[in-house]
Amino acid sequence: MRSLMLLCFGIGAIWDGITTMLGIATVLAAKSELDYALCFVGGLLILGFSLGTRTIFNERGVAYMLMRVLWGMAILFDVYTAFMGNAQYIVVKSSGGSPLLQGLEFRQIVVLMVMTILVSSSPVFISYLMEKQKN
Repeated sequence: MRSLMLLCFGIGAIWDGITTMLGIATVLAAKSELDYALCFVGGLLILGFSLGTRTIFNERGVAYMLMRVLWGMAILFDVYTAFMGNAQYIVVKSSGGSPLLQGLEFRQIVVLMVMTILVSSSPVFISYLMEKQKN
């Protein structure tokens, strides 16, 4: 069962990384390949914080204390940018910078919110499932 969960959360983590990158691109109105490349690096960095959750919170030291603060900021940033990426590229189906939430119906916003929270939590869950179970 753990393997199946890792597979499912792994797919969710990939989705999270992609939509975070696309959300950054939406917010920053990316146009060039360099813009998108930098957004990709930002998405990977956020994904790294999410995947490192267990390590960040289990280790001791000043560096890890700083990482905990940055982790909180990264998770909030992840949820916001993944929401924007999901909204822009999945619901609106556009890479343009239109006023995003104006044209969305309430039911679409609810689905986007739930989907974003589930997808954004996937790499966090992976960080806990990767550790071997202690008997």
